[in-house]
Amino acid sequence: MTTLCPQCRNPNVPGSRFCCSCGATLGATMVQNRTVLMSRTTTQGSTVVGAGTLSVTRTTSIGRSQRPHGPGGSWVASQPEDLFVVSDVSPSMEEELDPGVTKFVSAIRAGISLTLSKSQIDGRDRMGIIPFDERAEVAHPLSSVGTEKARLIQTLQSLTVGNGTDLNAGLVEADGAFDWNRNDVVRRIVLLTDGHGGSPEKTAASLRQRGVVLDVIGFGHDPSDVNEELLRSIATPSHYRFIKDHRTLVQHYTQLANKTQVGR
Repeated sequence: MTTLCPQCRNPNVPGSRFCCSCGATLGATMVQNRTVLMSRTTTQGSTVVGAGTLSVTRTTSIGRSQRPHGPGGSWVASQPEDLFVVSDVSPSMEEELDPGVTKFVSAIRAGISLTLSKSQIDGRDRMGIIPFDERAEVAHPLSSVGTEKARLIQTLQSLTVGNGTDLNAGLVEADGAFDWNRNDVVRRIVLLTDGHGGSPEKTAASLRQRGVVLDVIGFGHDPSDVNEELLRSIATPSHYRFIKDHRTLVQHYTQLANKTQVGR
């Protein structure tokens, strides 16, 4: 029997934890004694905390270049993006981060927020999903967020925890899954990890040299949980951040949905 979303009323496949249309939580989920909802409200990307409810809002006014062009300052559309979400699914991701919420669930929610925001900003953008533990695989190939939003969200919900951690495996898999024959897209990787493992330096350097933007997130209770020196070294300059709570992670992923401005 399908599950009806209480917010948008769209049906979802049995067992879904989040709505594949609007991202709302299906069933009771608590973060710091507040019910978490993925709000459909369109604001300037702020996070609104109401009485007993944490609503993560998204902007729909972004997605065009900030460089005016043409009569009257009309906007020039940004290049489409190919983005892989490369997410750690090692056993340590099952640890509780906020009360009642594991790091693993936080990462899934953040990925859903990124997907929803991308679909609103520019439906031409493509996203793919690569989970990694001691190995990596493409769970969902690069697909248009405009037409494949629901399937991307379903894939995120279907991820499971594995064994070990190899950061390089995730990057190698993304490298092989990009369409390198296209020259009309900005390529990006959003890499999240909560631990140590692997030697991704050479792969990351090769990706950056070919123009890939690497956004890297260390995730956990304390920066000592990850190898920050390594993570900073593989990220595109100024694109590394350590995050230690669910709400900030969702906010950060929502911001990462915005276009990466590149020189012309």
